[in-house]
Amino acid sequence: MKLEIVYYKSSGGLVPVKDYLSKYRPLAQDKESIQQKKIKSFRRIDFVISRATENNGIIGGEYSCSVPAHSFQKIRIKDGGNLVRILYFCYLGERLVLLNAYDKPDLYDKGAKKKIDKMINEKMSDAQNYYQDFIKNPQNYEKYQ
Repeated sequence: MKLEIVYYKSSGGLVPVKDYLSKYRPLAQDKESIQQKKIKSFRRIDFVISRATENNGIIGGEYSCSVPAHSFQKIRIKDGGNLVRILYFCYLGERLVLLNAYDKPDLYDKGAKKKIDKMINEKMSDAQNYYQDFIKNPQNYEKYQ
């Protein structure tokens, strides 16, 4: 049985992963090459998310890992010079809930490490809060499209 993919949605209407993925929607003013790149990147991300639904939320291999000290897992996808990270968990074996997402540079200077680590910690903290909110309010979601 496949899991239903949903976005976490706050009571205030915030949908973090959907907002993140909007940057992969081609815009009319984009050059053809940019539109194609966005489409290709989104298809790759969508493929990996969809794979998780086939194995009860476990993608395995290079695409996912658990997140120590947190109640969710992480999808890992390389997109050019960035590493796309999508934080998610499985709810009651029925839903794959996408909590939060961010880009991590593939290669960065040691000087930027503190700044990047701080950003990652904030995203993880936000995702943990979203997780706790969803557990209390499991109707807070929007269908993935």
